[in-house]
This record gives sequence, structure tokens and C-alpha cells, in this order.
Amino acid sequence: MSTLDALEDAIAEFEAEHGPIPRIETAHALYADFCRWSPRTGVPAIGMSAFIRTLARRGHLPVRLPDGTLGFLGIALKGNVHAQASRVAL
Repeated sequence: MSTLDALEDAIAEFEAEHGPIPRIETAHALYADFCRWSPRTGVPAIGMSAFIRTLARRGHLPVRLPDGTLGFLGIALKGNVHAQASRVAL
């Protein structure tokens, strides 16, 4: 068993016992996905700052990631298996 497989098994076991680890998605990834989605649905485009403020107003906790980028705790793009587990600089 590889180290990655062992880590994935340990995380799965931890989540089974304690519940899911909240995911974090970067603000840039969320905004890019919104920009792809909005024209298809007729939702007016907004700037990134307004998008970030809207997410925060709706209760998504903004966090600073270790590399300094802005992320949001508890939200991730569907199918993004690479969304970071909670490692934030609060």
C-alpha cells in the first residue's frame, strides 16, 4: 500500500468516526466557476469583489490559506477531489 493510499484510508476512517472534514475552495476557483455558469443561466455577471462579499454575507467563512490566497471554508466545487481539507491560517 502506498503512502497516499494509507493517508486516504486514515482520513476516511477519521471522517467515519468524527464526520466530514470541511473543505476549502479558493475564491478564484469559485469565481471562475461562477463566471462560466452565469451566462448559461442568465444571471448577471458581477465583479469578483462583489462575489466574495456575497459569499461572506451568505455565511461562507472567508479564510486565508497558508500560501496567502483567499478561500472559503465549507464550500467546494462539485467533483473537486483536490479541494483542500481545513488547513487555514486563522
